[in-house]
Amino acid sequence: MENLLLGRAKMYHREANVAPVGVASSTLAGLLYWWTKIMSKDNAARRNRALRKIRKAEHIDPEIKIAVEVVLDLLSPQSGYNVARPSAATIAKRLRRSRRSGQWYVKIIKQLGIFRCIQLSPEQARAFCEQHFGFRPKLDKCVTFAPNLFIVDPQHPLWDKATSLPKAVDHEMGEIVQQVKAERNSKTTSRLASNAAKHPKHVRQ
Repeated sequence: MENLLLGRAKMYHREANVAPVGVASSTLAGLLYWWTKIMSKDNAARRNRALRKIRKAEHIDPEIKIAVEVVLDLLSPQSGYNVARPSAATIAKRLRRSRRSGQWYVKIIKQLGIFRCIQLSPEQARAFCEQHFGFRPKLDKCVTFAPNLFIVDPQHPLWDKATSLPKAVDHEMGEIVQQVKAERNSKTTSRLASNAAKHPKHVRQ
């Protein structure tokens, strides 16, 4: 793996006519840095293709498609467009919804299989990104909630080079959305039923 990364890094620095900073030390972090540089262009195109495909999906609710677009928009160039770290509040704000709605969007996106999602403490997240992608994200605002990392899962058809999702995959993703929405509606109904303050008052005739 290191030999492959070193070869690609040297090729990149020759083409760019820049000194191979980080590669000379042969550290894995340095190699990952240059590998990310090499892959950024291809992965940016992959991200843009995924945006077009999710917009064309026929069975996914429009608001969920927009929520997925938010995550795709926030894939970090520093990670080679492999990692995003939006909070539920960030997604909700983009859609002009409540933070609670944002939490449900996150739950749905996790179940769609487009990303591998992990939740780590800020320091663990920095270490993870540095180890796997060669950069340390700024997570200064993550003081209350541990950040969710949305990591591209290249095995999902959204990321292949086709111009649209397979119909079966599109349909399956739509079913997942509906199942989670039904769960949300069920919990909302149950919560309201158990809250006497929400019950309508009977007016005496």
